[in-house]
Amino acid sequence: MTSVLDGMTSAITTRKDEKASTLTPVGLERQVIPSSFPNDMPKEVMLEAVRDIGRVIANLLEAQAALALAATGKPAVDVSDVAPTQREVEQAADAKFAESYAAKQKKAQEAAFQHAVPVSTVSTDWSCKCDKPDIRTLTSGKGRVYGACANCKDFER
Repeated sequence: MTSVLDGMTSAITTRKDEKASTLTPVGLERQVIPSSFPNDMPKEVMLEAVRDIGRVIANLLEAQAALALAATGKPAVDVSDVAPTQREVEQAADAKFAESYAAKQKKAQEAAFQHAVPVSTVSTDWSCKCDKPDIRTLTSGKGRVYGACANCKDFER
């Protein structure tokens, strides 16, 4: 004895099988669908497409060179006419950047270490309290003149 659900299921599957065989060849449709559908693995599919395009371009260039050689007796593509590749453009930009960066770095290093405190000839009234005072008159970065002892590192406040 079969249940109502089993009877409905068998009726539906029987009808589907009958209609499917008369509508389209199901087996042939399954072979048309690619094994890796583009949205399933986008990176792998894109990389495969890039390789395929590269192969097509290489074949076209080879065919162009063969036709030009046959027609004119010389290659179609002159090496001087070939545009630089992306890698060559990037390498040139990197070299230019490195050169510019080195020049700016050198200029910044020179500017950073050129501001040594100049010794001024203007004397101050300040005196040091150490045993051997060696008083020098200096100028601050803001232009203020002050006295400083070279021995004890004390300075006029």
